[in-house]
Amino acid sequence: MAGNNREESLPNRDLLKAADEVAEHRYNVTDYEGEGQLSQGTATTHEQYSDAYKAGTSDGVVMLENGETCKLYDDETATNNDTGTAND
Repeated sequence: MAGNNREESLPNRDLLKAADEVAEHRYNVTDYEGEGQLSQGTATTHEQYSDAYKAGTSDGVVMLENGETCKLYDDETATNNDTGTAND
């Protein structure tokens, strides 16, 4: 019966191999110097994660390069954590 073959429904083997490679890759400082797509992507993701972690954006306050801080929103427009609605 056409269309019921399990092989037809599975992703391409090359795609599975590439997905495994991405899933198994761990960040390494040499990724910043790598020329491959995987290394460049990992380095970019690491940089974005590090920036967000260092900035401390969970409370809406970002530390700028010069050491000053900046609020991402004012208290009047802050989201109420209990209701998910704006404060009135």
